[in-house]
Amino acid sequence: MRARGNFFKVILNVRAGRVWGRVGQAFLPVPKFQLPGTGRNACPTLLPMRDIPFGKVIKVHPHAWLWEPLENDAGFLLRPMFGGKALYIDGRMTLFFCAKEEPWRGVCVCTERAHHASLMAEFPALAPHKILPKWLYLPEAEECFERVAEKLVALARRRDARVGIAGKARNRKQKAGRLKNF
Repeated sequence: MRARGNFFKVILNVRAGRVWGRVGQAFLPVPKFQLPGTGRNACPTLLPMRDIPFGKVIKVHPHAWLWEPLENDAGFLLRPMFGGKALYIDGRMTLFFCAKEEPWRGVCVCTERAHHASLMAEFPALAPHKILPKWLYLPEAEECFERVAEKLVALARRRDARVGIAGKARNRKQKAGRLKNF
């Protein structure tokens, strides 16, 4: 634990049932019956173990290393979608990173069917997705997954016209009408 102004380290001695605090070079025993923040030698920074706030465990996506170079880009946006992460650059959905069971374990390239042939010629590991054939799919099980995925991210960064689809414009009246029908 670190207090403002001085360094305070708490060492728990479980066998002796004591809490030792280190201020500078001196070890000071704190009796069990004395509550922190009370008494003559009060130390407001010393808290019982159950009162120490712990951080929330954050699960990191296994493909996060792929989109990290793009995070400083002004047009970068990452949104959750269908249990994966959709990468948007300048409003166009370019890549979809999924880490579930096959066939949703890899990288999907969001592209028009007209661009499938040129992308598959450049990257032979790409194939149309089994469930969503309008997108190309790079399975994580491929030997060249890392190399090809990095090249696909580089294509998205360069705003290659073959990679990315524009979202359809939705009418607000239709969206509001759907909500009223429920």
